[in-house]
Amino acid sequence: MSTLESTLDILHIPSEYARPSALEDLDTQAILNEWKRRTGKVLRELKSIIEDRKDDSERKSERGLEIDEEAELVFCVAPFLDDEAGWTTPESRSLADDILPASPTVPLISYILKNKIKSLFSPSPHPYLSRTTARALPRAAGGPGAAQDYYEGQLWKEYPGLGQVLHWCIEHIPTEKYEELWPLVIPPTMTLLDDYEEQFKIRGVYAISCMLKNVPPELLKRTGLDGLLRKSLSATVALQSAPLLEASLTTLVDLIKATSTLGTEAYFDQLCELIGESIVNDTWFYAYDKPDVLVASVKALVPIIEALQLGSARFLNALIPQLTHPLRPVPMQAPNTALQIASLRALNALIVHCAPRMHEWKVTIVDGIARCWVDRFVDEREAKPDTDREQLKQLLQDAMCALALACPSVETEIAQVAQLDRDLFRELFCRVPVAARGVVATPRRPCRDPVSASESG
Repeated sequence: MSTLESTLDILHIPSEYARPSALEDLDTQAILNEWKRRTGKVLRELKSIIEDRKDDSERKSERGLEIDEEAELVFCVAPFLDDEAGWTTPESRSLADDILPASPTVPLISYILKNKIKSLFSPSPHPYLSRTTARALPRAAGGPGAAQDYYEGQLWKEYPGLGQVLHWCIEHIPTEKYEELWPLVIPPTMTLLDDYEEQFKIRGVYAISCMLKNVPPELLKRTGLDGLLRKSLSATVALQSAPLLEASLTTLVDLIKATSTLGTEAYFDQLCELIGESIVNDTWFYAYDKPDVLVASVKALVPIIEALQLGSARFLNALIPQLTHPLRPVPMQAPNTALQIASLRALNALIVHCAPRMHEWKVTIVDGIARCWVDRFVDEREAKPDTDREQLKQLLQDAMCALALACPSVETEIAQVAQLDRDLFRELFCRVPVAARGVVATPRRPCRDPVSASESG
């Protein structure tokens, strides 16, 4: 065994990381922690080995590695890029990024998909995909029971980090090569997406999100994968898991934008379904007592609103009361800062894109913002420095600024609120570009675009 092989052998992710029950055992934890501690040193050694290699053969890559050696290196090192995995550290992620090829060739990607990934997923083929072409099937191959049978014998689950290897391959596939690699890419990706365990399903969502950046939309529609993806992602949203909900809804927006023409009925109806059914009727109705799920659903609203633009006005009766509700203090209950921040970002997007309708809601919005300001910033001297607190303050100011630009008549309400306590509301209204600001203070800096401002925050 060469030095390279022995070094890579140490970097194989222990299978215990794929079994949550195994991680509860103290002895197993000790063994895994020792292995994790060693990986930094091993990755540094591997980096030195790669740097010492020279290109001495036409079959080798520019880094002096045979294609099978390069493929094994990617298979072992790519999992360390995962910033959500328990086996990585900031150092290991940085080293992995340095070690992996920056611009991998299509033959290398094909070799990894065919010889490293396909064999692990082949024993449990996806029932709704053709085994030869990876086209979507109208019904499950093997009958209704096949949809459950493929959960058995899942060899790929013995290889933690496999989803990150697949993600790395997808990230580097050129647009013009997707059709060639389609039968190798889609089966493992859909298997991850439709798995029953959240830790694997989220990897599938991330892989699809990455793929949508470069995949030809015509290929998605021609192979029927657009419909299959829409069905799978919608089912994932219905699980009401916070990480899955936000990632799946955002990916669904990207899918709709890729496969539907802007301005068409299909485009509008699919986006409306995400708000009306997935968020308002399902998530907000059934997950009202799950704060993390509510935060995720409100975060996911922003890209949908930005895609619908003025079409979002259809849902103002449902959205504005819900988004202003977390801003109002509740006696004997601590405010949910994460939900307030997410709600203000979504509210800012609504104000910007539905400006012609804001005159109907200006009182509700000003009321919510002013109450939140009084509750959170009534005495700045007692407050400790807090990044979230400063972000909340910025977003409240942005919301008032956006509302004043969208609905100049709000100066009446601003003046009324300012007269209640000029000193308290001075900073809230200091950037409002309306006549009422003269009652409060001269703006210290110009009003920014609240949507881009909230994103930068």
